[in-house]
Amino acid sequence: MNGTVVNILPGESAVDHAPKVKLSNGSECIPQHYLRYAHSRKTVEAILEDIYFDERYLVFIGEQTLISANSAEQEQLYIQVGVIGPDNYRAAKDNKIVYGRKWRVEPDLPSSEIIQTVYLAILKTREHEVREKLVLNIQGRTSTPFNNHHDLPLMAQNACLLQEEVDCQCDSLHELLNQLSYDGAHFELLKHEQVDDALWLVKLRLSPSAQTTLEELENGLDVNLLLSDTAINHFLHRLMEQLLLISNRYVAEHFAYKGFARFSEDVQVFGIAKLSSTTRALKVSKNTKEAHQELQYGVDANRRPQLPNTHYSQRLQSVINKFEPLLGFKPEIVKK
Repeated sequence: MNGTVVNILPGESAVDHAPKVKLSNGSECIPQHYLRYAHSRKTVEAILEDIYFDERYLVFIGEQTLISANSAEQEQLYIQVGVIGPDNYRAAKDNKIVYGRKWRVEPDLPSSEIIQTVYLAILKTREHEVREKLVLNIQGRTSTPFNNHHDLPLMAQNACLLQEEVDCQCDSLHELLNQLSYDGAHFELLKHEQVDDALWLVKLRLSPSAQTTLEELENGLDVNLLLSDTAINHFLHRLMEQLLLISNRYVAEHFAYKGFARFSEDVQVFGIAKLSSTTRALKVSKNTKEAHQELQYGVDANRRPQLPNTHYSQRLQSVINKFEPLLGFKPEIVKK
């Protein structure tokens, strides 16, 4: 592999006069900021072939026709994650496939950012599932108060109902935990002690059941919370945050591109910094600088929003005007 440029992928090409950098292992690369990108469905599929997280998380690449502000039609690629698993809201445990939101992929998006878009799509799709798995028993019924399906406009219009303290009918943390479950796993209080005048440590154990599907709970899990308040509401928010952190860490450790888990804690931070500085601290010719600047100019210009001439776009324009002089490409308001 010595002396070979190994990082050019389908959909990528080097700008004129692009420099090559020799790495400490002897291989050569062209830094990504000297690459042009012209991705298509085919080249994105080639990237997706090398991504793995969990076979139940399917990553699709779709295409749809968009109409821009100036009425021009264009084909737009998007990434979408489908999840196979039991329905969180039904007792029956038959598998079902559900879909997350669509994530736009521009043709000039760097390959690395496409991979990271898939990572983020999986991360947020799993977060959506996790939020539905913390179940609270209240008034003889079950509820998932942290899910993303609540009627937000209705909540905003009746905010007073959600800011009053509600009697949870729990005289202790033990009683509250008896009303909670997470993905079918049950909570046990291991420790609850005051650390100082305004800090409490709570240690919980999650024990899985036959209904538990999350891999991080397979062998049970201990959850540690540091609380700055003794209120039940404060405890529940901190608990949900910790469960999300645990889920996010699971994705980070298992999401891989070509077998490399970019966001794993096994990846050395100083190693990342060293590799980055090696590919950026370059002495390049005037022609190379000009080619790089031209490339960046085109990418930034293409990302500028085109907006119809509406009251909302005019409002945005008035906000932008407050920050003049302003560098970069300001949105273009298209007048039909």
